[in-house]
Amino acid sequence: MSGDPSEVMEGIKQTHTPWQLLTPNKDALVKEFVGKPLDELRTPALVVDRAAFKDNLCKDAPERKGLGGKF
Repeated sequence: MSGDPSEVMEGIKQTHTPWQLLTPNKDALVKEFVGKPLDELRTPALVVDRAAFKDNLCKDAPERKGLGGKF
């Protein structure tokens, strides 16, 4: 590889952020991203499994209770 940008980017799918999402609201974000395959998301992206997140919070609740943190 020579370091030529076109060579480096070969095989990497380029995506764009719709201008409407630059000042996002929940409805626009849901419409654009919910249900989209992971390989179609822009990176870096934070993907949260809400059920797993809730389960983890519930499992950790006894340890957090004494610390005064709230969720």
